[in-house]
This record gives sequence, structure tokens and C-alpha cells, in this order.
Amino acid sequence: MSAKIYYQEREALFLSKVAEFKKKSTQFALLRLVSFLSVALSIYLFYPFPLWVTIFGILSFSIFLFFVKKSEDIKQKLRYYEALLAINQKELDALNSNFSNFNNGEKFIDPLHAYTYDLDVFGNKSIYQFLNRTVSKKGEALLANHLKSGVDNPIKYQESTAALLQNIEWTQEYRAVGMLNQENQKENALELWLHAKVDFSKTANLLRFALPILAIVSTIAYSFGFLTETLYLISLAICFTPISLHLKKTNKVAANVASLKERLRALNSQINLIKNLTATSVQIDEIKQQLFKDSQNADKAFKQLIKQIERFDMRNNIVVSVLLNLFLAYDFQLLFGLSKWKAKYGDVLLDFENHLVEMEVLICMTNLKFNAPENVYPRLTNENGEIEVVGLGHPLLLFKEMVKNDYKLEGNQAFSIITGPNMAGKSTFLRSVGVNLMLAKAGFSVVAKSFTFPNLNLYSSMRTADNLTEESSYFHAELVRLRFIADAMDRGEPIFIILDEILKGTNSKDKEEGSAKFLTKLVKQGAKGIIATHDLSLTKLANENKALVNQFFDSTISGDSISFSYKINQGVVQNMNASFLLKQMRLVD
Repeated sequence: MSAKIYYQEREALFLSKVAEFKKKSTQFALLRLVSFLSVALSIYLFYPFPLWVTIFGILSFSIFLFFVKKSEDIKQKLRYYEALLAINQKELDALNSNFSNFNNGEKFIDPLHAYTYDLDVFGNKSIYQFLNRTVSKKGEALLANHLKSGVDNPIKYQESTAALLQNIEWTQEYRAVGMLNQENQKENALELWLHAKVDFSKTANLLRFALPILAIVSTIAYSFGFLTETLYLISLAICFTPISLHLKKTNKVAANVASLKERLRALNSQINLIKNLTATSVQIDEIKQQLFKDSQNADKAFKQLIKQIERFDMRNNIVVSVLLNLFLAYDFQLLFGLSKWKAKYGDVLLDFENHLVEMEVLICMTNLKFNAPENVYPRLTNENGEIEVVGLGHPLLLFKEMVKNDYKLEGNQAFSIITGPNMAGKSTFLRSVGVNLMLAKAGFSVVAKSFTFPNLNLYSSMRTADNLTEESSYFHAELVRLRFIADAMDRGEPIFIILDEILKGTNSKDKEEGSAKFLTKLVKQGAKGIIATHDLSLTKLANENKALVNQFFDSTISGDSISFSYKINQGVVQNMNASFLLKQMRLVD
């Protein structure tokens, strides 16, 4: 089944589910209101009879609490199905080359990075936006880090992707439960919460037992006529006074819990999903082992924490809060439970979260492969290996008409010198090579029929700009960038370099000599790479040095029309089109 048909069927399924649960949500909201009114009615009808007030009040209140819980469960289900619906609708948009619904990673843009700025990795209509299916701030950051730095063992990620590819429904469920908590989420929210102390004294611990006993005994005594109404009210006031004195501190803790409850619920749901995941790989098994250790079990930890969170939710209803605090010292019970949980699991909570976030990135990789099944898993070899890529394309053109190219450098060859007229496809080809090498090093599948590449560190110089505030000229900016690359070589890094028309900021003679000298230095120091240029004199170096290879893109001019094949060829370009394009734009006669 194609990805498009799969998403369309899922979209239809979840449209019906959303409609069903919207109806249920309305029904249970009404039942909740009726049950709440019945509490007040029972008090009104049986007020002269304290015993009957107690019996029917407790019964009505229990029914009300049941409908409150049921209504909340239905709302959660509704939001879950709405999230699944949105996932499939967004994927259908993505297959139409509209991936604007996904976070574009603009905050990760860094003009000084080795390659991401030149390759349009971050920002609007970027590679990051195309790939991003993360559902948390930490997930976004981890994906960005993988693209910027690569991963230690790309094969582990490839194996995990292949395993998850058979569990696409599971990956959507994992995304859906994570999407329920994204509004105003801070990347370090859990860390801040863990560092916030829960103030729970020994006195409060004693009162959480003593106050409920006093409240329940005095209520029973009043119900059977052993206690006057005045004394009963005094005893209730005694029960409520310590609670009210701690109210400010408790409210602060409750506010912190409320700000995190959706995130924690999402993590809990994701843990349950991982627990039941049938897909297996070395990496997935490692994640499971870390989450479900006997001594520090994430499943047990989060189940306990979710119970604490749900108990805090009960305070949101003022009537419920007052009654629970009067008879159960409820706030003290909450503070004690949370304090106990933090003492036991606080140190490992962030580790649990990190393992869950890693799964988000694996899902990004899986989603790319599912949407583009013709993508292949790359093979990264040692640094001296040859480059052999068949059917190379750019990821952002996956769902459009795309001309694919082969690219090869034998073991004794180091650099391709690419020439060609304007608009013939040189820059797109350079970016295709760079982006796919980045994806390979990050663990993703690549847009090619086969992809064998040495595992080299990627550097580029394709887009430089002057800086008026720092009094930096365009030429100086280029030199700084080239120095940045030279430093990497001086450190002994094995590197692959992508250069697009370097030394544009100086005159043609300087450019010719400087480019030739710099390219010669790169080859001598063992670098591999590609350079695109309009300077045909640079191609003469290939006649003198077998480590250099000339390749070109071409255009065909026929009368008043021009066409491009966007196919790479061996040799040096013979045709240029600048004058023709100037005439076409009526800029010259």
C-alpha cells in the first residue's frame, strides 16, 4: 500500500472517531452537571435528617466524581483521535510538498556552522522542516543535533528504522500522545520541576493522619446525635485551619504540577507504547532495558506519578477541594505523595525522558523511509574509500519531478571541478551531495538508488555575506570561511568539502590564482570534495593532477528558447548562457 492511500484511509477512520467522541463528550458533560445538582438536591431534601443527608450526599457525590472522571477520559480520547487525524492530514500535505505544518527549526540556524547554513538545513522550507516529526522541545533539539553532528553508529539507526517501518501505526500513536502537550512547553520544564522543593514537614505528616480521623469521627458523632451542630462546625474548622495555612505553598506546587501534567501524561503513554512495542533492534532493545530495569522501572514510576497528578486535578473543583480537605486533609496527602515520589524517582526521571526523546528521532527517520520507500540506507566506509552514488536526488524534490544524477570519485580521485552555465543545476547538485551525506551520517535513509561514501566530516563554503556592523567585506568573509575549513584540515580531520564559486569578492586574476592554489592545498592535505565554478581556467588543473576530475552541467539554446537537462557529464562545459539570459530578460539589446 502506498503512503498516500494509507494516510487517506487513516484520515477517514479518525474523522469518524472524532465525530463519535465529540458526541460522547457532550453527553457526559450533561450527566456530570446533573449529578452535581443531585448533591445539592440531596442536602436540600434531607437537611432535617443528618444521617440521610450524609448517606445520600456521599452517594450523589460519588456518582458526580465518577462522571467527572469519565468525562475527562472521553476528552482525552477525543484529543487523541484529533491528534491522529491531524498527523495523517499533515502527512498528506507533505506528500504534496507542503510541509509547512511542521516546526522549521529556525532557532537552530547558525551561519558559522560547518555546513547547515549553506545547505538550508534549518528555517522555512528547510531540510529540518521536511524531516521533523518530533513531538517535544527536547525531540526538536535532538533531531537538530543529529543533523549538525551526526551519530556515532548510523547503522544502529538504520536497523531501528527498518524495524519500526513494520509498525507505522505504532509510530503514529507515539506521535499522537506526545502531541497532546505542546502548547508553551519549555525544553527544560521537567528539570526545573525536579529542582523545585516540595515543602512537607514532620508536623504536616502527622496532621495528614490526625485531621481525617477528627473529621470522620465528629461527622459520625453528629450524624447519630452525639454532637451538637455548633461543636461539629468547630471540629470541621479545626480540621480545615492547618490546610488553609499551607494553601499558598500547596497552590504553588499544584501550579507546577498543572503546567507539566500533559507532558508527564504523554511520557507515561509513550512508556506504555514502548513496553508493548514488538519491533526489535539493538538500539530499541537497549532503550527498553534502560526504561524497564527492575530497580528503576519507568513504567512503575510513571504510573505512580500519573496517579499523583490525577489527584491534584481534583483540587480544580472548589467544592470537591473543600470537601476532600475537610474530611481527608487532601492537600497534605498530595504533598506527601509527591515528596515521596521525587525522593524515589527524581534522579532518573530525566534519563527516562531522554530515552523517550530518542524514539522521536527514530520515528522521524522511519517516517521519511515510509513516505519515500525508494530511498536507500547508505553505506559509509573508511575515510580513504571511493565515492559511488547512483540516482542521487535532493530530499526537498522527492515528491516533485526530479532529475537524478550519478556521482563517482575513485579511490585515487579527490575533487570534482564542476562547470556549467547559469541555472543548469550546479548548486542543486552540490546541495544534493551535501544534504545526503549529512543524512547518512545522522542515520537517515538517503535519496539515491545506492550510496557508498567515505565517512568524512562535512564542510562547505557556498553562502557568505559582508557584515557592515563588523566592517567585514564580502571578500574578507570568504577568507574567514576558508580559514575555518583550513583549520579543520590542520587539525587532521578527514573532511569532504563543498565549495561554490569561491573568492567571488575579488578580481578575476586574483580569483583564478587564489582558487587554484587553495584547491591544490586541499588535495595535498588529503581532503575530498566538489567545487563549482564559472572559472574555466580552474579546469586545467585536472590535466596536471589525476586527483582532480572535470564534470559539467549544460544547457541547450535553440532560437529564442533555452532548456536544461540537469544531468551531470564528464569533461568541461563548452556553452555559457549569461548573454542569452540577459537578452531574455531585456536587460541588454
